[in-house]
Amino acid sequence: MRANKFSIYHKTFECRPDSYWQWYQQGNALRDLGKYWEALDSYNKALEYQPNDYWAWYQRGQVFDTLGCYAEAIACFENALKTRPGDYWCWYQKACVMQQQGFYSEAIACFDRALEAKPDDYWAWYRRAETLRECDRYDEAAENYRQALNCRNNRDYWALYRLGQTLYQAGSYPEAQQYLEQAIALKPGDAECWHLLGKLLDILGESHEALACYDRSLEINCLDPICWYDRGLTLVDLEDYEAAAECYEHSIELNPDNYWTWYQLANVLKDMGCYEDALSIYNKAISLQPDWYQWPELQSLASWIWEERGEVLQQLGREEEAQLSFAQASEIQSVKLSDREANK
Repeated sequence: MRANKFSIYHKTFECRPDSYWQWYQQGNALRDLGKYWEALDSYNKALEYQPNDYWAWYQRGQVFDTLGCYAEAIACFENALKTRPGDYWCWYQKACVMQQQGFYSEAIACFDRALEAKPDDYWAWYRRAETLRECDRYDEAAENYRQALNCRNNRDYWALYRLGQTLYQAGSYPEAQQYLEQAIALKPGDAECWHLLGKLLDILGESHEALACYDRSLEINCLDPICWYDRGLTLVDLEDYEAAAECYEHSIELNPDNYWTWYQLANVLKDMGCYEDALSIYNKAISLQPDWYQWPELQSLASWIWEERGEVLQQLGREEEAQLSFAQASEIQSVKLSDREANK
C-alpha cells in the first residue's frame, strides 16, 4: 500500500515538475517508506518553491531527527517556528531534540513554549520533568510529573514510576513508596518498579519486605545482575551469608566484569570463614580494576579490597603477605589524601 502511494505521487510529480505540493507529498511518501535522504531531497525541492512553508520545514526536521542529524533538525524546527511561532508540535519536537543532546536549559525553555500553546499536554509536562530529573533538579521534576499525572487522572504508569523514582533520588522515601506502589498496581509485571521498591524498603529497614520485592522482580526478569546484587546486600544485612553469596554468584554470571560484586562476594566468604576462597575472589576484584590510581572515585574501594585481603591473609597465617597488602592499602589512602589536598 505504501509503495503504491509512492508510485501515485511519483507519477504525478513526473507530470507536474513545478509543483510545491507534489514535491512535499513525495517527501512524505519517501519518509513513510524509510527513504529518508530521498525524502530530504524532495522537501528541499518543495522549499525552493515555498521557502517559508511551515510543513516542509517541520517534516524536514523530523527526518533529520530520525537520521540522528540533530543540529540540522533543530535548524529546521527554528525555520518552521518563524512561520508559526506559537506552534505546539514544533516547540515540543525541538525541546525533545535539545534534551536528547544534553542542552537541558534550552530544552526546558522550549517545553515552556509548548506548554504555553497546550497547558494540559501530558507529554510536554512529562518530558520537561525528565529533563529536570536529568539535571538533578528533583523537586521541580516531581512537580512536573504531578502535572503530567493530572493530565491523565493520576492513572499513568510511567509518570507514577518516574515520580516515585525522582522522590527516591531526592531522599523522600515514604512518599516515593506511595507512588511506586500505585505504579505497580497499574502494571504489576514491571520488574524495574519492583526492584526500585525493594531498594527503597531496604533503606527504610524493611529487609524482609525488600526481599519479597526483589523476588517479584526476579520472577519477571531473572537476568538482571543489579537486582541479584541488591538482593545479596539485603541478605548480608540479615546475616544470611550463604544465600547472599548465591545472589552475588548469580550477578557475576550475568555481569562478570563488575568488581563491586566480586568484592562483596569476597567479603561474604570472609565472614563465612572461607578464607582461601575469599582470597581468590579479592585477587579477582583487584585484577578487574588494577589501575585504581587513574580513577580517584575508585580509590576507597581499592584500599578496602587490599585491607580486607590483608585480614584474610592473616587468618591464613601468611603474615608477610598480609603486611604487604596492608601497605598497599595505606599507599592508596595516602594518594587519595594527596589528591584531595591538591583539589582544594
